[in-house]
Amino acid sequence: MNDGNAACPQSDPTPAKRVSEMPRTTFDWPRHVGATEAVLQELQVQLRLRRRRRNRLRAVGAAVVMMLAVGWLWQIPAGAPSVAPALATATVPARQVMPDGSVVYLRAGAEVSVDFSATIRLVRLDKGEALFEVAKNPERPFVVRAAGVDVRAVGTAFTVNRQNLAVEVLVTEGQVAVLEFRNDRPRDAGAADASVAEVADARVNRDPVQRSLRPSAPEWRLDAGNRIVVELAAGAPVPQVVAISAAEMEERIRWSVPTLTFARTPLSEGIALINQYSRTRLVLDSAALGSLPLSGAIRADNIAALLELLESEYGITAERRDEMNIVLRKAP
Repeated sequence: MNDGNAACPQSDPTPAKRVSEMPRTTFDWPRHVGATEAVLQELQVQLRLRRRRRNRLRAVGAAVVMMLAVGWLWQIPAGAPSVAPALATATVPARQVMPDGSVVYLRAGAEVSVDFSATIRLVRLDKGEALFEVAKNPERPFVVRAAGVDVRAVGTAFTVNRQNLAVEVLVTEGQVAVLEFRNDRPRDAGAADASVAEVADARVNRDPVQRSLRPSAPEWRLDAGNRIVVELAAGAPVPQVVAISAAEMEERIRWSVPTLTFARTPLSEGIALINQYSRTRLVLDSAALGSLPLSGAIRADNIAALLELLESEYGITAERRDEMNIVLRKAP
C-alpha cells in the first residue's frame, strides 16, 4: 500500500511556464493582455497606407510618362552607350497644297475636291474634318462648302468638320463668315436624316458663285477662338456662335499638329526637322552645338518645351531676333 511517500509522477509545468519557454511572436503580448483585435486593426490601417503610397508612386510615374508623350523632351546623357542608330522622324496628317498656295490638312478619312475659277476658290469637303490655312487674295474669296454650309475667308485658318447631321466650324486665326442655306433644306419632316446633307449639296451646287455670295443667306461672323455648329435636320435650332478657351482649341486641333520624334538625334538635325514643320525658325550660333544629342517627342508647335530643355540641360539660351527667328547660343 502506498504510504504517500512514494514518488509520484512529476506534474507538467504550469501553463504560464510553458508559454514563457515557447518562442515569442508578434502577437504574444497583445494576446496576453487581450489587445489582439486592436493590433490587427492597426495593421490593417498600415497596410492601407502602404497601398496608397504605392498607388501614388504609380500615378506619379504615369504622369511623367504622359508628360513626355504630349511634348516634353528628355535627354540621354552624352556618355550613355547608344543602343540604336540616331534618327529623327515626323508624324504628320495628310497635307495638300492647293493651286493658290493655300494648305489643307486632312484628318484620317477626310476627303475634299477643289473647284477654282477666276472669281472664286471653292473647296468641297465631301466628308470628315479638315483644317484650312488660306492664302490671302481679296479678289477671289476662298469658300469651303460642306452639306449646304459655306465657310468664306480671305486669309485665315479654320477647321470644318462635316458630320452626318451637322457641320462644325472652328476659327483658329483671323475671321470667317459662315453662311447657311436654310431655305434650301428639305422641309419634309419625314425625310430620312441621312439624306439631308446630300439634298442640300445638290441644290446649292447648281450655281456655286452666286450661291456662295448670296446676300439673303443667314450669316454668322466668327473671330479666332469662336466655334459654331450648324445642325442639318429640318426644324433644327438656330446656330449659336460660342467662344472656347485656348486649351479647348488646342485639344480640338491637336490631330493637325505634326509630332516630331528624336532618338539620339544631333541637335543640328533636330532643328532642321523642327524648322520644316514649325512657323518658328531656329538657328545655331555655333556649329559645335549641333552635335548635342536629343531624344524624345515634341509637338511641332511646342517650341517652348525644347527651349526650356536646352537651357536647363545644356546651358543654351534662346535669343529672339524677330517674331519668327530664334538664335540658339551657349550661355557665357
